[in-house]
Amino acid sequence: MEPYEGLGQELFVQKNTEAEVLAKVEEDLMLATENCATNYSGAGNRVLITKGAAYAFLTQLYMWQKKYAQAIEMSDKVLADPQYTLVSMEDWNNIFVKGSSAESIFEVGYNEVQTNNLRIWYAMGSDSDYVPSTSFIASIEPGDLRKPRIYDVSQVQPRKIWKFFGQGFNDESPEPSAGNMVLTRVADVVLLKAEAHANLNQTVEALALLNRIRVRAGLPALDQNKANTQFGSLLTGILHERSVELCFEGHRWFDLVRTGTAISTMKPMNGLSDNRNLLWPIHEGELLKNPNLKQNEFYR
Repeated sequence: MEPYEGLGQELFVQKNTEAEVLAKVEEDLMLATENCATNYSGAGNRVLITKGAAYAFLTQLYMWQKKYAQAIEMSDKVLADPQYTLVSMEDWNNIFVKGSSAESIFEVGYNEVQTNNLRIWYAMGSDSDYVPSTSFIASIEPGDLRKPRIYDVSQVQPRKIWKFFGQGFNDESPEPSAGNMVLTRVADVVLLKAEAHANLNQTVEALALLNRIRVRAGLPALDQNKANTQFGSLLTGILHERSVELCFEGHRWFDLVRTGTAISTMKPMNGLSDNRNLLWPIHEGELLKNPNLKQNEFYR
């Protein structure tokens, strides 16, 4: 953002194009790779932006733009850094429960004073706002060690998401949570890199990365034929793995939008059918404050 320095400046900004926004995001992240610290200053400081976090977010940005070679280059910088590594399956929940794990790259920090709604969203028994759907449950492969760590499998109609609180968590308190929110972690970057290689028809590299996540979850490694048989294609298998590994972390909708599969996936569930609906509305408050802004077409 730029400061206003005189009355002659236009106070009401125009809406930028998607390309302009992405270019600015890239510029800011590149600046971060040049100026941010290389290491964290303490065990609890995964809430600080480092060069590694900037490289991770650049990986995401280039995947949105289908710049697969650049995405691989940025992901390599993250995965080559020894301070970032996949944790064991036994410690998988602790990525979220305790925070600041070796797998975490960047977290939004919370505490008892500055809280979030994770408990209200996911863990308040029959009052949880979000629960696993029957289609999601059915998509989890037999033998997946993540399944009982994600939700309460003992319930016929599961109402508790355990991922962020630990297996067996049973707290009906309506109080907000003090746990951090993990915005990006090693598994996210590994699977994005696998997806980039798959889009470049680099099957060996893509399978090796995909199988790192599958084997940790107790699932058998895939080859090209098994991926085609089980998922239809290697790329679909990678996106499926993202849906399970990163479930409830806020990635799924954006994965669907950037891969052009949002409508085909969501239409049977909620009737989504218009591509204009994929762009969210501008908040009414912003429209009232700025006469140069126009509401996005679908919501006019």
